[in-house]
Amino acid sequence: MERPSTRLALSGAARAMLKKDVRWAIYTASHRLSENIVCFPRALAAQAMLRRRGVATTLYYGASRTPGKGLNAHVWLQDGDEGVVGIRAAPGYAVLARYPAP
Repeated sequence: MERPSTRLALSGAARAMLKKDVRWAIYTASHRLSENIVCFPRALAAQAMLRRRGVATTLYYGASRTPGKGLNAHVWLQDGDEGVVGIRAAPGYAVLARYPAP
């Protein structure tokens, strides 16, 4: 998660299209597997796939406490202010860690 990309950074339309393709691959693979794939492996896989292609992202680890459920954790991936995977649930969680660290 801390290892920098060895490729030149992509930008513009190429970067946006690559994020869209990786997002599609993550969701398609997780839905086709027999097990329920949770947020942590999805975010790790997306970060690794993007890093190999020259897109640096930040993996966020958060937690929340809800009545009746107790402590919940969630992991999501962002490229700057734009969410890549797991972003829909992220607003309900307090950030505990970021990788790479700021």
